[in-house]
Amino acid sequence: MRFMRAVKNLGKDNIVLPSPQTCQDLEDYAWQAFGFRGCIGSTDGSQVPLTYAPRTQPWTYWDRHDRYSIHVLLVCDHHRNIISVTLGFTGAAGDALVQHHAA
Repeated sequence: MRFMRAVKNLGKDNIVLPSPQTCQDLEDYAWQAFGFRGCIGSTDGSQVPLTYAPRTQPWTYWDRHDRYSIHVLLVCDHHRNIISVTLGFTGAAGDALVQHHAA
C-alpha cells in the first residue's frame, strides 16, 4: 500500500497525459520512425516484489517468479517520460489483463 500511495502522490504532479498537440507529434514520430500508426508511447508491465505475504488472499499475489508482488503497468512516450501508470492488480495478473483494464 505504501508503494501505491507513493506512486499516486508523485503522479499528481509528475505523470500527465500529453496535450492533444503533443500526442499528434508523438503519433507522427512513431509513424515516420517505426511505422506504427496512432502510437504515442510504449507499455511495460512489471512486478514490484513484496517483502511479506499480504494478510488477505495471499495466493492472488503469488507471481510467476515464485514471490509475492503487485503488478504495475507503465506507459512512456518516445522521450522516456512516464505518461500513465496503472496500479491495483496483484502479481498473478498478466500484462494483457492489466492492459485491458488500463485507462
